[in-house]
Amino acid sequence: MMITCGYALSIICAFLIPVLAKWSVYALIIARMLQGLAAGAGIPATGQLESSWFPPEERQQLSGITASAYNLGNIMSSCVTGVLIEHFGWEFVFYCYGSLSSLALILWFFLVHDSPTTHPWISEEEKEYICSRIKKVTEVKLAVPWAKIALSPAVWAYLSISAACTWTYFVMATELPTYLRSMLHYGTAEVSFSHSLLLAALCWLACPAYIPGGRDH
Repeated sequence: MMITCGYALSIICAFLIPVLAKWSVYALIIARMLQGLAAGAGIPATGQLESSWFPPEERQQLSGITASAYNLGNIMSSCVTGVLIEHFGWEFVFYCYGSLSSLALILWFFLVHDSPTTHPWISEEEKEYICSRIKKVTEVKLAVPWAKIALSPAVWAYLSISAACTWTYFVMATELPTYLRSMLHYGTAEVSFSHSLLLAALCWLACPAYIPGGRDH
């Protein structure tokens, strides 16, 4: 439910942004903040949803697929956005992505459920398989070694790499189009295409830094 409500609010903000941008810059900033907060709430909620549906031995691969999908979506949208702006104007981008997101949200509402026990279409065999695999794990409760985690060099190394990669990625994502436009005098479509290629290269270079140890660690 949190994912559905968060994405619904984000979609509403997407449709309102072109109107708010012409009305008040403060209203635009608030709408963008709400959009980010609403969409951002879906990330941890998605992790909870995955833990209710996928057995532990399948979650590592699922996390890789999910992370790749986030990056692929950014790359593809960056490539298309410039073309849409050149032909239809910047307002159309928000209406286009808002409409596509609305369609995705409708499919999500009817096809996705919180757990296998509440899904109306899943087979009994698959439901029993998932629930039995998850139940075996949830029955084992271990104390979290917070002190060892806080003092672990591996944890701090991973956090440092993650922070550096995330900072670099978002600086590139937000500032690079301005640089390409103002310094290299690229057109809108050229900026969009070049931006998507550089984001793809950055994701490919940063991928090894995000891969934790194997299943035995």
